[in-house]
Amino acid sequence: MEEIAQSSTPSPTQRFDWGASAAFNEDLREQELYERLWWFVRTRWVAAGACMAAGGLLSASSLPLADAVPAFVLAALLLAASNAVYIAWIRRSFRIRERRLPRRFVLTQMAGDFLVLGILTYAAPPIRPALFVLFVTHVLLATLFFERNISAVMTGLGATFAAAPLVIEHVVQSRPPVELSSRLVLIIALVGSYYAVWFLCGTITETIKAKEHQLEAAHRELVRLDREKSRGTLRATHELKAPFAAIKSYVYTLRDGYCGPLPDKAQEVVMRIGDRCDRLMEKITDIIQLSNLKTLEAEDAKFETMSLRALTGDVVRELMPEAEAAGVLLKEPYPVDEVSDTHEIDTYDADGPICVPGPTLVRASAENLRTLILNLARNAIAYSPDGGRVDVSVIPRERTVTLRVRDQGIGIAQKDLPRIFEEHFRSNEAVRKDPSGNGMGLAIVKEVARLHGASIEVSSEIGRGTEFLVHFDAARETKGGGVDGANTHRG
Repeated sequence: MEEIAQSSTPSPTQRFDWGASAAFNEDLREQELYERLWWFVRTRWVAAGACMAAGGLLSASSLPLADAVPAFVLAALLLAASNAVYIAWIRRSFRIRERRLPRRFVLTQMAGDFLVLGILTYAAPPIRPALFVLFVTHVLLATLFFERNISAVMTGLGATFAAAPLVIEHVVQSRPPVELSSRLVLIIALVGSYYAVWFLCGTITETIKAKEHQLEAAHRELVRLDREKSRGTLRATHELKAPFAAIKSYVYTLRDGYCGPLPDKAQEVVMRIGDRCDRLMEKITDIIQLSNLKTLEAEDAKFETMSLRALTGDVVRELMPEAEAAGVLLKEPYPVDEVSDTHEIDTYDADGPICVPGPTLVRASAENLRTLILNLARNAIAYSPDGGRVDVSVIPRERTVTLRVRDQGIGIAQKDLPRIFEEHFRSNEAVRKDPSGNGMGLAIVKEVARLHGASIEVSSEIGRGTEFLVHFDAARETKGGGVDGANTHRG
C-alpha cells in the first residue's frame, strides 16, 4: 500500500519559510555581523593551512624565502590558535546574544589578522606587495561592517602594521640614512592609498546603508499599516457578527416553522437564505481569526510544550465523521494507546502502521496549532474525490518535527503554488470542485506557521494530489525531565 502511495507522491516541491525571514529591526547590523562570523573563521582556517603549506614548501627548497619559514609557521599557529578561541567565543555569543559582542568580535579578528600580516611582511620582503594588498582587503571589510569613524581607525591600524616592518627593518639592519627617505615615501604612499580606498569605499557604503535604512523604515511602516488594517477589519467584522447572528436566528425560526407553515417556494427561499447565512458566518469567523493571528506576536501567544502527535491524533479523530460523509478515507495517525509518547507513526504498509522512535514535542500555542492541523486536513478532505484517501502523520527528526498531510485529490497547478497562501485566492480547479470555499484556510495556516517559526513545503500535481509538510523546531526533553529551551519558536 505504501509503495503505491509513494509512487504517486506529487512533485516538484515549493518551500515557504515565513518564520525564518525575520522582520527588519534596530539590531539588523548586529544580525548581519553574526551571519558573517563563520565566514571569517572558515577563511582563517584556509589562511592558516596556506601559511603552513608555504612553510613546508619553502623549507624543502633553496629559494631566498627559506629564511622566512619560521615566520610562516608562526603565522599558521597564531591563526589556528586564535581561530579556536574565536569559535568558542562565537558559541558563547550565540547563547547570551550580547548586543555589542559581534562588533567586538570582528574588530578583534581584524586586529589579529593585521598582526599576522605584519609578521609576514617583516619576514618575507620578496612578497611584500602581495601582503600589502591583503591589508587593503581588510580595509574594504572594515568599511562594509562599521561606521566611518571605526573603519577609519581600523584603516590606520592596518597602515601601522603594514608600515612598521619597514621601519623596524631599517633600524635593526642599520641601513644607511639615505634609504630612510625612500622608505618614508613608500610608507606615505601606503597610508595614502589605504585611506583613499577607505574614503571611496566608505562613501559608496554610506550611500548603500542610507538606502538600506530607508527600506527598513518603509518596511516597518508597511508592517504598521498592515496591522492597523487587520485591526480595522477585526473591529468591522466583530460589529457585523452580532447583527448577522440575529438575522440568522430569525431565518432559522422561519425555516423550522416556529412562525407557522410556509408555502413550498417560500420554504425553499428561506432554506437558501439559511445556507448563505451559514457560509457568510463561516467567512466572518475566518476573517476574525485571521485578523487576530496577524496582530498576534509570538511573545503574546500562550506557548507550551506539547506532543504534536497527540494533538494531531485528536484532530484526525474529530474529522473522521466529516471525512466519512464526504466518502474519503482518513487514516488515524496512530492507534489509540498502542504507541508510546516518544514514538510516532511514519507511514503505513499492508499490515498496518509502522512506528519509528523519536520525540514529537514542540513549543506551540495549542489553540492555533490545532487550527493549522484542522485547516490542512479539511482542505485535503474537501478536495479529494469520492473514495480518495487522506494521510495525516507526524515525522520526528533530529532537530525538527514534521506534520505531513497528503491527499489524492485534484492537485494544484504549478503556476498557482506561489499564491495559495494569499487571502481569498482560489485556483480554478478548487472553485470547480468546491464553489462554496472562501480561500481563507491556507492564509490562516500561513499566519500560524509564521507565529511558530515553522516552514512549509508543498508538493502537488494536477489530478494526482497534494502534500503539505510543516516543519517545526523540536523541543526535546532534558535529562532532568525539563524541556530544552534552545529549540523554541522563532516567531
